[in-house]
Amino acid sequence: MKKRIAGLFVIALAVMLVPTALPQMEPTPTVYTFVSQFQVPRANWAGYSEDTEKTAVPILEKLTADGTILSWSTFEQVVHTVDGYSHGAAWSSTSISGLMKVLDEIRKAGPRPGQVAATRHEDFLMQTSMYRVGGGTPAYLRVVC
Repeated sequence: MKKRIAGLFVIALAVMLVPTALPQMEPTPTVYTFVSQFQVPRANWAGYSEDTEKTAVPILEKLTADGTILSWSTFEQVVHTVDGYSHGAAWSSTSISGLMKVLDEIRKAGPRPGQVAATRHEDFLMQTSMYRVGGGTPAYLRVVC
């Protein structure tokens, strides 16, 4: 009986001490991502892309260089449906104020003809605290809307 009690005590002690002995990972900071999508008629695709290159891209590059945002992208849907979105942009920051600074800068330029031609528009604000980044290594991003 004493051997059983001693064995249970050793197991209980091990269970309590082992987690503190393992290296603790620092929590990753929350990253916020803003995604803006537009449904642009096919006849206006070139104009929308040109407007984006002239107005949004310089702003996104500048705010990435000064550290306001972490990353950005512009995109065109290669596979889309008749009622789906065709174009968009996304940018990420460690703060919501960083995301809003991009919107403020883009709004200063006013609506561009390509955006005005859009028949639908929607935005997403997403956050994640589960991701892994590294130079030249596979990375992942888990997003919760």
